[in-house]
Amino acid sequence: MRHATFTGALAIGLALAAVPCAQAQEGAIFENEGGLNFETADGNFTFGILGRIQADAAFYDQDVAALGSGTEFRRARIGAQGTFYQDWGFKTELDFADEGVALADVYIQYLGFDPVTITAGHFKQPFSLDNMTSANDITFMERALTHDSFVFPSRRIGAGAGYGGDNFSANAGVFGETAAGDAGEDDDGNEADSGFGAAARVTYAPVLTETQVVHLGAAINWRDPSQGEDTRFRARPESNVTDVRLVDTDVIPGVEDVKTYGLEAAGVSGPFHAQAECMLADVSSDVADADFDGWYVEGGYFLTGESRPYSPEEGRWKRVTPEGPGGAWQVALRYSTIDLTDGGIDGGKQDNVGVALNWYPNYYLRFSANYIEVIDHQRQGVSDEPSIFQLRAQVAF
Repeated sequence: MRHATFTGALAIGLALAAVPCAQAQEGAIFENEGGLNFETADGNFTFGILGRIQADAAFYDQDVAALGSGTEFRRARIGAQGTFYQDWGFKTELDFADEGVALADVYIQYLGFDPVTITAGHFKQPFSLDNMTSANDITFMERALTHDSFVFPSRRIGAGAGYGGDNFSANAGVFGETAAGDAGEDDDGNEADSGFGAAARVTYAPVLTETQVVHLGAAINWRDPSQGEDTRFRARPESNVTDVRLVDTDVIPGVEDVKTYGLEAAGVSGPFHAQAECMLADVSSDVADADFDGWYVEGGYFLTGESRPYSPEEGRWKRVTPEGPGGAWQVALRYSTIDLTDGGIDGGKQDNVGVALNWYPNYYLRFSANYIEVIDHQRQGVSDEPSIFQLRAQVAF
């Protein structure tokens, strides 16, 4: 935690250091479109303030495990982003939702090779449409079962390059540990070398208009964990208030490497949108080899006529802007499944069905209601099929 606290303080200092630079330029411009943003008249410096609050409540109709209905701040973040001398950019975002301070995005970028961007710091590994879309803008309150098992932790310290075209994106990077973690100890009790890995993702949109989109994508993530790093696959039941995981491999000993593959497809047709992803994790270890897999499909509809915005240069969804004075109303349905049983490891199998209702009064506010039904579950001879109802109030700028 001391490492994270020091890094957080350094990140804040770097962000604040940009302010005097901007103020030193005569004729600073302020605008609040999409947040609080400042820009010098010559365009050499920009500075924007970021923030989000997500307050959740969850109610569980329990079956076997005690899930524990309750409330939480899912995310409570404050941060800043900007550019200096046009070719350099930065972002720093801290999360106060849990005890202490956690780092979200904390990185610097070189923008001088446009349309190629070089990034170094703590940022998302390029993998999965749902992962690369901001948690502010995903359809459901929580991502599908596959995310917790195959993508988490989504952010690590590393360096990468990205290319964004008119209807195409490509990103790749190499990554070490998370900002909060360390490598642990090796088999002899000495400090272990850090684990390392690499990830890459490409997307293509053969159909792309404001109201019609076809998105295709593929990604791979390879990781060689340190001797002191726990390798474990598990997932919450698409609700974060509980800490219970109905599927869980427990720690897999002697893991040599993990290769995770992902395919994704999505589309927009007027007010209708849909997406699907499938993932496969190939685990090589001293005791056994195992393949775990999962997939989900979801569809949604804007009752008020909006189309879901899409960013082709990033290969992800953007936030909807309501068209009418009553805001935007969205309904959605999702089916997700995961199988963590193979190679003598009984992590379990789970199938979920979820429905969502979202109201966006304006660009900054969102209110969500989700109902999740675990329709099939098996782990180590136990079947546990709870029902979940959860609510969220969100403000993000």
